[in-house]
Amino acid sequence: MSLALILGIIGVLAGAALTYWLMQQKLEEQKQEYLNQSRQLQNNLESSHESRMQETIKSLQKDYNNQLSKTKEQLEAAHQSQMQATIQSLQTDYQNQLQELETAHESRMQAAIQSQLTRTTEELEAAHQSRMQATIQSLQTDYQNQIKELEAAHESRMQETINSLEAKYQSQLQPAESLLESAPQTAPIKYDSPAPVEVDKEIVASPVKASDTARKERQELGEKILVWGETGASIYISPLIDLVYNSDSYIRQKVALALGKITASKSSRAESDRVIPVLGKLTKDPAASVRQSAVEALGKIKSERVIPFLQNALRDSDGNVVKSASAALNQVKFYRVSQGSKPAKTQRKR
Repeated sequence: MSLALILGIIGVLAGAALTYWLMQQKLEEQKQEYLNQSRQLQNNLESSHESRMQETIKSLQKDYNNQLSKTKEQLEAAHQSQMQATIQSLQTDYQNQLQELETAHESRMQAAIQSQLTRTTEELEAAHQSRMQATIQSLQTDYQNQIKELEAAHESRMQETINSLEAKYQSQLQPAESLLESAPQTAPIKYDSPAPVEVDKEIVASPVKASDTARKERQELGEKILVWGETGASIYISPLIDLVYNSDSYIRQKVALALGKITASKSSRAESDRVIPVLGKLTKDPAASVRQSAVEALGKIKSERVIPFLQNALRDSDGNVVKSASAALNQVKFYRVSQGSKPAKTQRKR
């Protein structure tokens, strides 16, 4: 009886062990199948993700190309519009200046003829005719020269404006490069000594007491000098330099302001070499108002050659002259530093 029980227990244990072994085998098969399904699912997900990535990249690239093309078209349209507007403005200014020059020429010619006619006498009729013809010929020659210089200046200004707009357009197409550039270091500034001024005339310190007619002519001449300065035409430099030695400090003051405006609007070194020494001499004028106007005029000229004159003006006995010299020096030094950074920037772009 106990042997049968033992055999029964052994049979039960053997069945349980066999059942456990069969279940273990089934679990291993299910585990292997799950792993295979997981690998297949992972491969499918990776393939789907790669496909979506490719589609997204293509879509983004297409949108970027469209946006770049649209931006380029807008910049080109804006560039063309600005260039047309600038050219139209320059042409209008040229026509206005030409008309003003023609009016001034006719007025001067009429005034010269009328002045000659009022002084005519019967004994000097022949001499009068000769002088009138010479005057008309000289005015016509001056008028032709002024027209040529005005046309040359107009063409130069138009070309500079077009080049500036082209450079601005190119810089707008490459904003990333300008953001990556660092501020360049500037070299120490070396100033050249001003050229000596050779003059044969002396400036008279005290103004001449004039009558009402003389005061009116003085006022008209001062206004005429200011008009010359506003035009910015280099043809007026020579007559202005001749007026530097006028005995009236009011006229010399207006001459200094006009020379400063004309030279500040020009980039020719030859014109600066002519005007800067003359203004430098006016900084030592007996009249404080003339010295102050000369200092202010030098401050408008973008050249380091004005600095020695301005430094000398810092020791002037008049406080207003010293203030003007200090302000002018700050402007000139700022211009010099900003100009010195451009070559380094261009070299980095290359």
